[in-house]
Amino acid sequence: GTTKSEILLIDAVQPVTTITGLENVKVIGDRAFMFCVKLESFVCPTNLSCIGQFAFYNCIMLESVQFNDGLITIGESAFSGCESLGETVTLTDSVREVGGNCFSNCFGLKTLVFGSGIEKIGAYLVFNNNGIASVTNIVLADGLCFGLYEIESNEPIISGIVIGTEDFTSGSGLAYYFNKQYKHLVWKKA
Repeated sequence: GTTKSEILLIDAVQPVTTITGLENVKVIGDRAFMFCVKLESFVCPTNLSCIGQFAFYNCIMLESVQFNDGLITIGESAFSGCESLGETVTLTDSVREVGGNCFSNCFGLKTLVFGSGIEKIGAYLVFNNNGIASVTNIVLADGLCFGLYEIESNEPIISGIVIGTEDFTSGSGLAYYFNKQYKHLVWKKA
């Protein structure tokens, strides 16, 4: 196994299908596995706390990711372009922040499940460039309260959205808001 605590960059030209020996890794750096087009699955190491921006960008054969308890942050566009990602992605309760465009252009993804620890969700989370929304279910714990903010100005647009009430119920209702109505806004726990 590796003794480094951070993976900075893997040579994407290599036909990497699986990655092992990451027991001591705490941070996967920005663009670490970007364009590893043969990578099929990834199991987050036990000590991993952060996945950097574009870390798995365009890993088009990536079908599954098993997130660890203890993961706190997933960076912007971390899994963008992972076209083969399975139908359901489940984030652990420890995940507090998911960056913008994190699961954009993941055409196979249908259901995204957030754990109870989520505090911030970036804009264009599940946006697809083809304009067709593939994610039809977004699941957040009932009772969580969010406000919606502009990306650039960080100005509040809507506050007091309580998950599980009115139109903001988990499933297709939330998917609508993330795909269409409020796709361009940042969700922050109130």
